[in-house]
Amino acid sequence: MKEKQKALLRKFFLLTFLALIVIGFSVPTFFLGNTPQENSPAEPNICQSDADCYLLCDSGPVAVLCSQNLCQQNACNEFSPYPYSAEAKQATMRVVVAGKEILLKNAHEKDFFVAFFEGSVQLFSSGISLQQIAEKAGMLLTQDCLTVNGTAYCTKDDKELLIIVNNAEVAPLYPVKEGDVIKISYGE
Repeated sequence: MKEKQKALLRKFFLLTFLALIVIGFSVPTFFLGNTPQENSPAEPNICQSDADCYLLCDSGPVAVLCSQNLCQQNACNEFSPYPYSAEAKQATMRVVVAGKEILLKNAHEKDFFVAFFEGSVQLFSSGISLQQIAEKAGMLLTQDCLTVNGTAYCTKDDKELLIIVNNAEVAPLYPVKEGDVIKISYGE
């Protein structure tokens, strides 16, 4: 008889435990809802090129800029700081290091917000900075340094990094505009 009572007690505790598990998972879902918040930010997406950032929205595919290995828009309902434009803005751009001009070309063939052609750069969005353009060419540009192929060229006592747009010195975050004449030089 004691065996029968022990078995009955075990079944009771097992059923009680299972009921608590079901309630534990059901009650929060009931009170909090099971749909994501409308205004919650989307998880940042890591990328290597612009093609990695495409979004498929109700209105159709949306091209998104990849900058600093992060997509600049991660959900269809997010604001896009760099909306894609089919019509390009063009600027002239030269990079000269120690008297040698560097040939500018896209570091990733799947980048389509910035394109380089024989001394000019085409931008398919407004507001793209010099720093982002340099990134698309595989370079890193800061106020005092330009890194090309892993070699840093930084302002020192005898050599200076100059970022000139339309004959005026600017910061790397300068947003490039249609018709700008850009020259980045080191050691001239």
